[in-house]
Amino acid sequence: MTTLPQTTGNRFPRSGGRTPAIPGAIQPGMSGAGQISLTPADVLRVLRQNFWLIAMFLLVSLAIGFAINKFILEKNFKQFTAVGQLRLQSPTEIDPLNSGTTRGQYLANLAERQKTHATMLRQDVLWRQSFQNPESAIRKTSWFSGFATTGENGGPDVDRALGDLRKKFNVTVIPESELITVSMSAADPDDAVVVIREIVRKYLEREQVGSTVGQSDELNTLRAMRGRQETTISQLQRQISERQAALGADSMGNRLGSVGLLELQVGQLLGKRVEAIDVLNRAEIAFQTIDQALTRGEMPGELAMAVDADPTLQNLQARSEEISTQLEALSLSLQPEHLSIRQARVQQDAINRRIEDRRNEMRLTIGNGVRETRRAERDAAAAQVQLIDSQVKELQTRLGQLSTQAAELTTLVETRKVEQDRLSKIVERVTTIEGNLSRRDQSRASIWWVAADDTTGDFSIDKPKTMSFPILWQTMAFAGLIGTGLALGIAFLKELTDTSIRSPRDITRVGQLNLLGMIPHEQDDPEVAASDLNLIISQAPHSMIAEQFRHVRTRLQHAASLDTTRSLLITSPAAGDGKTTVACNIAAGLALNGRKILLVDANFRRPQLHSVFGLTNEAGFGNVLAQSASIESTVRKTNVPNLDVLTTGPRPANPTELLESQLLTEFIDRSLEEYDHVIFDTGPILLVSETVALAPRVDGVITVVKARANSRGLLQRLRDTLRQLKAEHLGVVLNGVRQQTGGYYGRNIKSYYAYQSNGN
Repeated sequence: MTTLPQTTGNRFPRSGGRTPAIPGAIQPGMSGAGQISLTPADVLRVLRQNFWLIAMFLLVSLAIGFAINKFILEKNFKQFTAVGQLRLQSPTEIDPLNSGTTRGQYLANLAERQKTHATMLRQDVLWRQSFQNPESAIRKTSWFSGFATTGENGGPDVDRALGDLRKKFNVTVIPESELITVSMSAADPDDAVVVIREIVRKYLEREQVGSTVGQSDELNTLRAMRGRQETTISQLQRQISERQAALGADSMGNRLGSVGLLELQVGQLLGKRVEAIDVLNRAEIAFQTIDQALTRGEMPGELAMAVDADPTLQNLQARSEEISTQLEALSLSLQPEHLSIRQARVQQDAINRRIEDRRNEMRLTIGNGVRETRRAERDAAAAQVQLIDSQVKELQTRLGQLSTQAAELTTLVETRKVEQDRLSKIVERVTTIEGNLSRRDQSRASIWWVAADDTTGDFSIDKPKTMSFPILWQTMAFAGLIGTGLALGIAFLKELTDTSIRSPRDITRVGQLNLLGMIPHEQDDPEVAASDLNLIISQAPHSMIAEQFRHVRTRLQHAASLDTTRSLLITSPAAGDGKTTVACNIAAGLALNGRKILLVDANFRRPQLHSVFGLTNEAGFGNVLAQSASIESTVRKTNVPNLDVLTTGPRPANPTELLESQLLTEFIDRSLEEYDHVIFDTGPILLVSETVALAPRVDGVITVVKARANSRGLLQRLRDTLRQLKAEHLGVVLNGVRQQTGGYYGRNIKSYYAYQSNGN
């Protein structure tokens, strides 16, 4: 039993760092996982990829549409539509009384009349009347005969005919015109013409009879209105005359006579009132002055003069003065206490007292008299003002009554004018109707057939020559839309449900992956037909595939520093993705670039390198790990310069344990002493445990994904597995990209070889 060395830890890349990856590549850490939206470029790609599918569906749908239109619709559902027009009389033709209407009123009345006639033309009663006569032309049409055997007792099923008319007989109005369009659809164009002609004929007959009766009724009504109008005007004229007489106004209601005199009198009275108020104010002031003076006991100058003019008072004053003279004479000769002097003094005092009493008496009498006089003057002035006010009020009342009567007169004059105008229109209308009835010109009602022959009265309708249904271009367009929509739906459904990896955008959807390059499918490259695809970079160096492998080599140098990233592992999500092809060509490309490369076959389950290089497989990588052989004895030279190969050798019993041991690290270190790079070709990492054991122990891992063979979910599992292993994932190589399906190399391959052939 073989004793295994102690298991070692992961081998991490040597120091030195990484250079940034190529512009536009998908870097680790980039988001984008789970995106399933389509860009305009994706839409164009889907359309290009499915062009023939869409074209086939379109042609087939057009053919089916043509067949349906020709053999189904035309035979079973064909319809011809006959069209005719009716014209309404204008309002002036119908009623001159409405000739003064505005355009808005005219259009509103016209729309209402159009709607009324359109509704009446679609009445079941009118339709029944149109074909209830056994000799009616409608009953002889093939359209009506289709309902003639299903009614009760074998008679015509009128209800079914009416139901079909509701769907096929149409009446439409033309806005802001006097026209009404009538149309009928039927399988036989003659039937459509007959149905329209008979229904419209019946309707116009009804309208014409109704118009004659209506005009007679209208004439009687207008005559009665004329009599009432004349009576009204006579009454208005009588009232106007009465008002004019009362007002003294002329025939136009201009105010003269009584109104003018009243206005003059009011003006004069208002002037007198101003004077009376002035007199009243002066009398009031005089009264207040004397009253206040008497109340205070004062004697105004005029009152004092009146008192002094009293004869009695003057006599007493004269007697008093006489006694005073006597006293003066006695005092010269007698003593002051003499009896004569005392008697004279007593007599003088008595006279003075009488003077004072008389003065007070006269002051009271005269003052009261003056006050009463002033009061009487004030009251007389106030009475005069009141009298004038009452006279003014009375005159204003009379003037207001006359003004009201004058306004009534103006209203009566205007009303008479309106009624006279109305009477004129009534008379004019009566004259027109009487003329029409006298000439018996009833050829036109309020509506008539536009194409009617005035001489024969026949209604002319052009027979439809083309079907109104089905219309070939409409049927084919509808079928084409359905076919194209179905094809587009299938194409985009396939695109949205296809989770396989076909292009760099699919890798972007997975997210956090670096794209190292895309390798075309060998069937799309004419230069690799006779070459071994595993060594295409050396056997067909001018091919497009070889050129893409060189691109991978260049991008690998940008993705990682090859001076420190020396041990590489090539793996894939599943078997058959082209790991060995990519590993061989990357190894050969690096070797041709001057680096010494050791290519190791670590796929113990399905070894292939010995077959690729035509070598035996008796001893190899397994023997070296088991220490039963040395590296020097097992490594083989190849035809590619600087490229050596180490095959698997016999499969050891415990390959995973060997790859997890210190022996692998020693092998890598020993190999890198002789070689610049060691490249391991391994099995699918999601299937083989040896790859899982080896991935974290190398400097970098390259993943190979085959276009349209792997799904995005599988690639995501691979990415997550490498992340869990803490392996250094350098990027993805998209292998086997087809120009027909992937859409990437159609023009590129042609341009590449055209460029080489031109020598530019």
